[in-house]
Order: sequence, then structure tokens, then C-alpha cells
Amino acid sequence: MFSQTVQLISSLFLTSVPSTKLKSILIKNNLNDPVYILEYKPINKIDLSVKSTLNSIAGTYLCINLINGNIYVGSASIKCMYRRYTGHLLKGKGGSILVKRAVEKYGLENFAFVVIETTDQIKNKQEILRIEQKYIDLLNPKYNIAKVAGSLLNTKWSLESKFRLRESIKMKQHLENLRLTRKPV
Repeated sequence: MFSQTVQLISSLFLTSVPSTKLKSILIKNNLNDPVYILEYKPINKIDLSVKSTLNSIAGTYLCINLINGNIYVGSASIKCMYRRYTGHLLKGKGGSILVKRAVEKYGLENFAFVVIETTDQIKNKQEILRIEQKYIDLLNPKYNIAKVAGSLLNTKWSLESKFRLRESIKMKQHLENLRLTRKPV
């Protein structure tokens, strides 16, 4: 139990050289020019802050299982890439449940986080989703439940998630009603 906790708190590091396993998966999927690579024990560690580096870009990323080659494709706008990385691979919150389960099963050391394309249109959600969709179509990723970028189609919601969503909607409606009944000053 303790070693598993330590493992989940551990992190991936930026590298300029992919491991042999990762390189093989990237070549197989015709992904020859990754922008950033994060691996557990990199061959050539780059001494940059992972958080500030990831938060400075917008684009499309992959979570790659180095054991079986399964992939998750996602995208993030500026100042959100680090949160997506930690959500999928470190904390397991806010990320794909399939990736979370795979990290628990195979261990963080058997995963890589790869930024495959960035965009200068950092505030243009449609452009970011267009790039993500391109890679979903190209790679047919096993860990993506929804096959449409930015969509919740085909997503199965737990009872707890449905309850939280319902409560959130009720609260938003309540706040909107309060705002509407407020007298202007």
C-alpha cells in the first residue's frame, strides 16, 4: 500500500529523448515530432519546471501506456495542460477513468505524457478541439470513451456524478434567480 502511494505522488520528467518503448509506439503511430515528452525515468532529463512549461502552451496531448501501447488523446487550452497531466496520471481526478485504472494497474512508470501539437490560437477552443479530433480520428485511441473531441457522448455517468451535476445545476439556477430579483443600485 505504501509503495503504491509513493508511486502515485511521484512524477514524470521532461525529456528530449524518448525511451525505446515510447519511441517504438510513436513511430508505429506515425508521430515523429512530439513537442514535449514526459517520462518516469527519462534518458535525458531536461531541467525545466513541468508545471510552468505545460501551462505555457495550448494543444493536444497523449497519455501513452508503454506496456500495451494504448493511448488517450486530449487537449487543453493555455494554463490548463498541467492540470490535465496531473488529472490523468497523478491524482486521477478530472481525467479519464480508463487511464486512471490503467495507471493503478500498470504503474506510473509505465506511462508517458506527450504533447504532440500546439497552437498559437490559445483562446480558440474550436481550433484546439479541431486538432484533438484530428488525432482521435488518426489514432482511434483505446482510452477515449467519447470519440468526438469536447463531447460527452458515449460517456457513462456514475450515480454520484449525476447527483453532483444535478446539484450544480440547481445552485446555478438559484444564483441566477437571486441575481434577477436583486434591485439595481
